[in-house]
Amino acid sequence: MVAMNSDEQPQMIAGPEGLNVKRPVYRCHVGSWEELRELTFPSEHFVLLLAADYSAVEGSAMVEVARKLIAKGNAYLCAWGDACEEGETQWEAAAEDAEEKYGFTAMATSHDEETLEEAVWYALNCAFVDKHIEKSTSVVLVTVGEPQWKAVIEGIFEDPEAFEDRELEDYKVSPEEMEKKHLDDYS
Repeated sequence: MVAMNSDEQPQMIAGPEGLNVKRPVYRCHVGSWEELRELTFPSEHFVLLLAADYSAVEGSAMVEVARKLIAKGNAYLCAWGDACEEGETQWEAAAEDAEEKYGFTAMATSHDEETLEEAVWYALNCAFVDKHIEKSTSVVLVTVGEPQWKAVIEGIFEDPEAFEDRELEDYKVSPEEMEKKHLDDYS
């Protein structure tokens, strides 16, 4: 069940202490893209793992959502789900002037070849932000619409040790090695 406040708005649920990560972690489930704009985030800046059907929204509407979330502090998007490459492209378009407007670089990656758990692991361990905002950054795992995606994230929160122990072979490297790999991929 999605946690709701008295106004029936989705809330951020704090992650368990068993997740061995350097940032606070939260999760939230929303029913639609429109609800993303209204979310209140738990920190000044955040890495966003967004599990969504990116083909369900037009490019201009996606850019509008991205601009709103970047203005709220979204410094890194990890896009996962149908047509997530389009999400990465649209977020990058929305992020072009983030540094000038908000004082931080906003980045995006798509994770179409990975499981949702692998994409979560990447968001938790490898998504990097500008050094000057690191201390004010959390990781927010948001699912849009799909109950099975929500269940995966809930499972990670319910048993973080099992999540950490699972064989995520492609990601059994240090965050520094993964960051270097991704930087090399974009060079």
